[in-house]
Amino acid sequence: MRNPISQHPVHLKLTRIRFYPNALLSISHRISGAVLALCLIVGLILANAVLLAGLSTSYITQTVSGKLFILLTLSSLLFHWLSGVRHLIIDWWPAANHQVPQAWFSGWAVSLVFIFWAVGTGLLALALFFGGRGS
Repeated sequence: MRNPISQHPVHLKLTRIRFYPNALLSISHRISGAVLALCLIVGLILANAVLLAGLSTSYITQTVSGKLFILLTLSSLLFHWLSGVRHLIIDWWPAANHQVPQAWFSGWAVSLVFIFWAVGTGLLALALFFGGRGS
């Protein structure tokens, strides 16, 4: 006979769940894709304003909010691209019988994606906010 006390519903404590790095990268990949979709919509609205309402493109490219929008778009595109390449490499990794090397490589690949993304975003921010001051 089953213990009736153990039949109660389980309430998850979401703050105590520890995700593997691969899961974090997969979730981040989906989030960056959603951010890219939103940036596409906003970009199309801005393009419409430039073409039909006479909004100057320098207003978009020279203001802080415009530069932040460009940085957000390019940063999420860079992350989405890097994590997509990582997913392709892991999918085609020829280690069907050797799970340990694949897991080791996968952990390093996740770290490299985040490092390359952080460095790339930093370089993009430097180029947007401090580059081209002389022109």
